[in-house]
Amino acid sequence: MALPSTVADDLATRLDADPREALIGRTLLVQGEAKRTRIEFVANGRRTGRYYYQTHVTLSDAGQIALVEGR
Repeated sequence: MALPSTVADDLATRLDADPREALIGRTLLVQGEAKRTRIEFVANGRRTGRYYYQTHVTLSDAGQIALVEGR
């Protein structure tokens, strides 16, 4: 998950821990619009013509993330 620095700071305050460590292995409920994003493979600074897709949700507020307990 990629977080803008302002969201990461707010989330760290809310969790009282570094989100990169506190969220590992946790089940999250994320509110926002999921978009399919094309990820290009690059070799030697050039696109290879190969790609795959990832689903990204852009966050603007730490309140868009909720921890699901009991999972």
